[in-house]
Amino acid sequence: MFSRQILLWGLYDFANSILIGNISLYFIQYIVVDKGLPDIYFSLTLTLGAVILIFLAPNIGALADNGVKKLNLIRIFSILILIGGISLSIVNNVGFLLFLFLLAEISYQLSLVPYNMTLVDIAKKEKRGIVSGFGEFSNWIGYLLGLIITLPIINGKINLFGIGKQGAFLSAALLFIVFALPFLLLHKEKLQLQKRKTRVNFVREFWETLKSLKEKEHKGVFVFLLIYLLANNAAITFTTFTPLYLEVVGKFTDQIKVLFTTIAFSLAAVGAIIGGKLSDKYGSHRILSGVIIAWALSLILVVLGSGFYYILIFVVILGLLMGAFWAIGRKFLTEMAPAQETGRFFGLYALSTRLSGFLGPPLWSISAIIFSRYGDDRYRFSMLSLSLLLIASFVLLRLCKSILVKNKI
Repeated sequence: MFSRQILLWGLYDFANSILIGNISLYFIQYIVVDKGLPDIYFSLTLTLGAVILIFLAPNIGALADNGVKKLNLIRIFSILILIGGISLSIVNNVGFLLFLFLLAEISYQLSLVPYNMTLVDIAKKEKRGIVSGFGEFSNWIGYLLGLIITLPIINGKINLFGIGKQGAFLSAALLFIVFALPFLLLHKEKLQLQKRKTRVNFVREFWETLKSLKEKEHKGVFVFLLIYLLANNAAITFTTFTPLYLEVVGKFTDQIKVLFTTIAFSLAAVGAIIGGKLSDKYGSHRILSGVIIAWALSLILVVLGSGFYYILIFVVILGLLMGAFWAIGRKFLTEMAPAQETGRFFGLYALSTRLSGFLGPPLWSISAIIFSRYGDDRYRFSMLSLSLLLIASFVLLRLCKSILVKNKI
C-alpha cells in the first residue's frame, strides 16, 4: 500500500513519539515531585520554550525553503533530541535538567518543521491525506507503545538501564535512535530545482513571515492557521485535563483512567488513517468541518451523563476525532501554502502547537472558578467551554469557505 519512503517516514514519527511521550508524561512529575522544584519554574521553562520557538520555527522552515536539505536539519535536531533524552537519565542538577528538557522539547518541535515538509516530497497531492494519517497513526502507536514498554521500568520491575523515571528516559532515548536511524540514513530527499540564497537573519525572517500573511495570496494560509490555533487549543486542553475530569467528576479509579487513555490513543491512531483517507476522497475542508463540529457536539453531550459505559462511548468517539483532526491539519497546510514557501508556514504551524496553552487552559480554569458553587460538577462547565473554541473554529471554516475552496481544499 505504501512505498518504502513512506514507511520510513512513518517509522520516524513512531520513533520520536516513544521518547517525547515519556518525557511529556514523566518529566514534570520527576522535577516537581521527586526533585522538589516549585512548579512555577517548570511553567516558566515552557514559556521560555514558546518564546524561543516564536523566532526559530519560521526561520527553520525558511532555511529549508531556501535550499538547506530538510533531512540534514532533521538529523541535527534528532541528535539534539537524543542528547537531551540520554542526559536526562544521568544528570541530577535541577537547573541543568530544565535546560535538557528545553533542549529536547525545542529540538523535537523544530524537527517537525522539515519533517512535515517531506510529506510533499513523498506523497502525491491526491494521497497526502492517507499518508499524513499514516504518520499520525505511527505517532499515536509510538506514544502508546513507548509508555507500555517503559512502565515496568517506572514501577521498578525491570532494571536494564536503571529504574524509575531516569531509567525510562534512557530506555526511550535508545529506542528512539534505533527506530529513527532507518529514516535518517535511508530517506532520499527530493532535490530542489533551484536554490535561493540562505538567510539566517532570524528576527528579520520572523517578521517577514508574519507580514506575508497579510498578502492576498496567503490569506487562505492565515485563515487556516487561525482555525487550527483555536481548535488545537481545545484539543490540547482536552487531552491535558481529561484525566482530572475523569477523576473528579466521573469518580473513576486510576485503572479505569489508564484503560480509557489506552482506548483513546489506540482509536486516535485508527481515526488518523480514516480521517486522512476521507479527506483525500471528499476534500480537507469538508472533512475537517465535520470532525470539528462532531467534536464540539461530543463535548456537549459527554457532560450530560456519567457512568462507565456512557463515558466509554465518548472515549471511542473522541479518540477517533482526535486522530483525524491532527492528520487532516498537516495535509490541509500542504494544500494551502505556496510550494516555494511550505517550510516557512510549517514553522508557524509548529508554533501554533506550542501556543495551544494560550486560550484553552485559562478558559478551563476560569469556567471552573465561575461555576465553583457546583462543586465537583464545575468541571462539566469547563469541558463545555472547550466546545466554544471548536464552534468558533467551525464558524470560521464556514464563513471563509470561499477563500479555502478557491485554494482547492
